[in-house]
Amino acid sequence: MADVLIVVTSDGSCGHEKSGLWLAQLAIPYYLLLQAGHHLTLASPKGGSAPVDPDSLQPELQTAESERFLADRNARSALADTLKLQQLYPADFQGVFYAGGLGLLKDLIQAPCSIRLLKETFALNRPVALIGHAPAVLLWLADDTHKPLVEGRRMTMLSQQERQLLHPDCILPLDPAKELMQRGALLSTGPAHQPYVVKDGTLLTGQNTASAVPLTQQFLAALPS
Repeated sequence: MADVLIVVTSDGSCGHEKSGLWLAQLAIPYYLLLQAGHHLTLASPKGGSAPVDPDSLQPELQTAESERFLADRNARSALADTLKLQQLYPADFQGVFYAGGLGLLKDLIQAPCSIRLLKETFALNRPVALIGHAPAVLLWLADDTHKPLVEGRRMTMLSQQERQLLHPDCILPLDPAKELMQRGALLSTGPAHQPYVVKDGTLLTGQNTASAVPLTQQFLAALPS
């Protein structure tokens, strides 16, 4: 059994729109990891209750796992009482999974606690899984020579087409895909709403909610049994 850290956003805004984490991108890995017998810790930059993007609660966008999560008292309690990320030690976890959602573009991408967690986890050669918008949390990571961590790394994230379909009225604080590629990331995407996962060493990225199952399966395979 491994100790796995799941990181979620504390920010529930996107301009004048409500935002937060995308529930299915948390719920799917949450239950797959629990089913495999791993111990899960949920954390966010501020701790406490983590906001859920109301768009992810639309009936047509929910999954069986997100519906199960909403009806699960233990799961809802864990999301309502996340730990503060800065209080945790990366070495205590055998893997880290970042749930997607627009909120992380406002807090996690520049949060020192997230940057420290990621740098130390990669240094420990432990798996990091990122889904949807979550690869944006890599933007400000660099090595001791100031080389961007994403330079030359293969990855994926939510495509522009998918983002416009899901969030047509939201004005983003930055274009994460453009910023990643400017830092040398080898970014690719598959067809909209279809599974697409990219593995580059211990870095695992999934494009969208449809990618959550195969992404988590690869993450599980990288964890100690």
